[in-house]
Amino acid sequence: MKKVTCLTGVDAARMFYTPGRFHRRKAMPPTALRLLTDKGSVQQLEGTAHRARKQMFMGLLLAPSLEALLATVTQVLGQRMHAWVPGEAVVVQAEMEQVLGRAAMAWLGLDVPDHDKDRRVDEFRAMVEGAGTRPSWALRGLARRWRTERWLRREVRRTREQPRPARPKSPLDTVAWHVDGDGRLIDARSAAVELVNLVRPILAIARFATFSLLALHDHPRWRERLRFADQGEMQAFVQEVRRFYPFFPAVGGRAMEAFRWRDIVFDRDDWVILDLYGTNHDPRAWPKPDHFDPLRFLVRPDAHENIVAQGSGEYLDSHRCAGEPATIAILVSLLGVLLQDATWTVRPQAVHVPLDRIPTLPVPNLVLTSLRNTR
Repeated sequence: MKKVTCLTGVDAARMFYTPGRFHRRKAMPPTALRLLTDKGSVQQLEGTAHRARKQMFMGLLLAPSLEALLATVTQVLGQRMHAWVPGEAVVVQAEMEQVLGRAAMAWLGLDVPDHDKDRRVDEFRAMVEGAGTRPSWALRGLARRWRTERWLRREVRRTREQPRPARPKSPLDTVAWHVDGDGRLIDARSAAVELVNLVRPILAIARFATFSLLALHDHPRWRERLRFADQGEMQAFVQEVRRFYPFFPAVGGRAMEAFRWRDIVFDRDDWVILDLYGTNHDPRAWPKPDHFDPLRFLVRPDAHENIVAQGSGEYLDSHRCAGEPATIAILVSLLGVLLQDATWTVRPQAVHVPLDRIPTLPVPNLVLTSLRNTR
């Protein structure tokens, strides 16, 4: 029952993500904070500490490390598709979570036994599901996160028992041996938190992958067009998916100091909620915002700068998601593999996307059928 200022629109988003304006502490429900970022994570840091930790993430999510992640994603997807049984239903969201969760763990350098991979993927899935509107899901997600962090602390300690490599051999090495802005080695718990904050968001891209297939189902002409599309058209399609479909609808912040923006005066610690979904559907920035149209990003190449699905502003200095370029690249890679293999079809079905579920998905589950001839 505290006063909150709600903001929407591209200009508001740019103001909100200006470095030094807002911090994230006590700005979102504690369960969502614990599941999506956690205390001691990069999203909870400010200033020099935030910049040093963010540089680590940026290094991991750009080439050449990103290229290794993309190669792993396409390899795992190919293996999963080869195992699809002709005629049987494949639930898109569950399958994409398996692909991305397994790929993320392998890319990190985590040695997960085959019999344990489903359980680990389920733990990361529960964190994403639990960050929304159902208390029972939040409790399940917190229990899964506690178990996951305990496992990853052991992995960090095991890594540190080995001689420190001259150059990190894997993202796990990079995180385990990271030195923060104060010159100190990151503690094992914070390292485990940041490992979670690499795997869980990669797995969460499964939602955008599901919405991408829903878009192909609802707009079938794009499936044939994208089979022969260049990189620009593929990225335009992905950007429109990120703009059009709902993900997390809002983000909160607390004013770090008193300031005035337009006719609004913010005092220190004032609470603000930025409307992400509404900003992505604001007619002031998006002509016909409720019309799915990837061509808007070809007509206006700078239009992507107005998407706030993963934040706004500069990556290094603000709290904009460091994994946004990786998200786009992963979705392009997933679609590239799926569209070049014509042996599947989305089952004819009527689905809707409920806006009262956070995070949301198509209801009922989007299902595809493999048409692969195994003879």
